[in-house]
Amino acid sequence: MNNPLISIIIPAYNVEQYLTTCLSSIEQQTYQNFEVILIDDGSKDSTGDICDAMAAKDNRFKVIHQKNQGVSTARNVGIGVANGEYICFVDSDDKLLKDFLKGFGLNYDISIQGYLLQEGEKKSPISYREFLSFDNIAKVYCLNDIHNAPFSKLCRTEIIKKNNIRFPDGISFSEDTIFFLQYIKYCKSIHISNKYNYVYNKREDSLTAKHHDIRMLMKKEDLLFSLYDELFLDRSFKKKFFHELSLFILYKYYFNEKLTLKCIMSFPLGNLVKGYLCYFEAILLEVSFPIFCYYALYRRRVKRKILRHFLGRYETTLLNI
Repeated sequence: MNNPLISIIIPAYNVEQYLTTCLSSIEQQTYQNFEVILIDDGSKDSTGDICDAMAAKDNRFKVIHQKNQGVSTARNVGIGVANGEYICFVDSDDKLLKDFLKGFGLNYDISIQGYLLQEGEKKSPISYREFLSFDNIAKVYCLNDIHNAPFSKLCRTEIIKKNNIRFPDGISFSEDTIFFLQYIKYCKSIHISNKYNYVYNKREDSLTAKHHDIRMLMKKEDLLFSLYDELFLDRSFKKKFFHELSLFILYKYYFNEKLTLKCIMSFPLGNLVKGYLCYFEAILLEVSFPIFCYYALYRRRVKRKILRHFLGRYETTLLNI
């Protein structure tokens, strides 16, 4: 099909000041064969009214009103009623440039664009090199610098529904990573575009700017480990991958969540990641957790920013997280 229907799923909760701009930007797309599924997730402001007004104006916009259940459940509801051959997700406080839908490569299991990061009045482009692969899809996705957000990705509806892939209910952080690690397992092709027609509005009050319950974070990491374990069958590669992942997890929680080593080690995940460290790293971890975390941080930066640039192979500079 040369002009397939694309389902755009938009969860919306108390976003009256952003939603009209978002929906207007969808109306103005140069690619017009789409449907928009708006899930009003129990909003207490005029979000629901804005959704209804748009649906009355344009029959491609459909509205579902529900009690507040969180972004994962809202997206899952949208997946359940999607009629398009492809699905993409849009956040209700963001907006699209007019060629957003046109910028995707069709006829691939997953197509990915970059985006414009908007912080106040400042906009910074996050873009990728044009790339197409029909092999090692999981490695291409997990090891390159591809963003983990649900936006700026186009997926086949058939793959999602056939394999019952859904966002984990009750989780509002890394739910997108969990979803796409499940999805990428079934992909036979991946297209990465050099376009960046999505405007991501980074707000100070966004979920990514908040700290979360440590027990939920550890539960989430355990789930991610199991998903990665299912993705990669090569034991040698998996060992290298989990080594890099373990380093990343330890310094991430030190810098981002201000956790102590004792706190991390009080969960099963602590012993799991420690088991993937080399002898030198294990000793450094016991001597000084802060020094270990700075070592892990700058080691990764050197591999990603310098070695990857010169070697040009993602396999040698693991890890896109």
